[in-house]
Amino acid sequence: MEKILGACFIVFLLCVSCSKSNDATTEPTRFHGLTLLGLRSETFECGELFEMLDGIEAPAVSFLWDSFGEDSDCLLSFLSDSRPKSVQVFLVNAVCLRKGNCSGPDAPGYDTILEKAMSAYDEIVPYIRDRDELIITPALEDDLKNSDFDYIANKLRDFLPEAKIGRNKNGLEIRNNACAAVDYCELHNEAVALFDDADLGWSNDGYDLDLGGDIWRLPYKYTREDLLTRIAERFRGARYIYIWKASFNGLLGDTISAEPPYQRLITISEHDREQINEILRSIQND
Repeated sequence: MEKILGACFIVFLLCVSCSKSNDATTEPTRFHGLTLLGLRSETFECGELFEMLDGIEAPAVSFLWDSFGEDSDCLLSFLSDSRPKSVQVFLVNAVCLRKGNCSGPDAPGYDTILEKAMSAYDEIVPYIRDRDELIITPALEDDLKNSDFDYIANKLRDFLPEAKIGRNKNGLEIRNNACAAVDYCELHNEAVALFDDADLGWSNDGYDLDLGGDIWRLPYKYTREDLLTRIAERFRGARYIYIWKASFNGLLGDTISAEPPYQRLITISEHDREQINEILRSIQND
């Protein structure tokens, strides 16, 4: 009997050791997806989202909460997907604040940020599973002083216990103190981080992706090769990679002074959907 108990104890220790070893070597999920700011526009056809994310093991979507509308059908369809996923909500459109042309849902700026945060949180959290992530980011490309941002981030954290708090600061050089109060820091287009962060994210937002289909004819753009080179040189292995097309914002052709977001048509051509899916698969498998 003593021999049997002794053998069982050894097996137990081996199992515990094996479990700890597996836990120690488990890599965090890498998410690949879209900065699809107009996701909640009633004009957006949700099937286009799933075409672009087809075959992506851990898809991610980031969007402005109510700038483009309040239709959550596509959001809820995405949340119901069985794959591990990341959902990032930008509460305030700081781009229009910087330009001084906010209107409609964007007009209040930061005045209604808590109300927007609670609305987004209450709608999304019931769908978040163990392998999913919800990131609440106060603003898209904010220009806030770090002290002001930290105050907002800490206040949101009190009310959103199951969400990560993110920051997407406007600028080309992002220092560590800009993201000290958050769980996630995101860079856009040509921005670089002057610090190391394993959870850093990146999007080409602001530089349209020229795929030989629809294009927003402004000078800031990446080719497919530009995009893949930038990721390979700066963000290989990053936990979050997003692709952005100007058409995700309803911006096409020679439009410079565009209609406000809530009045735009959000549609992505079949050609661009196919190209984006190919690029996401390539990044995922690199």
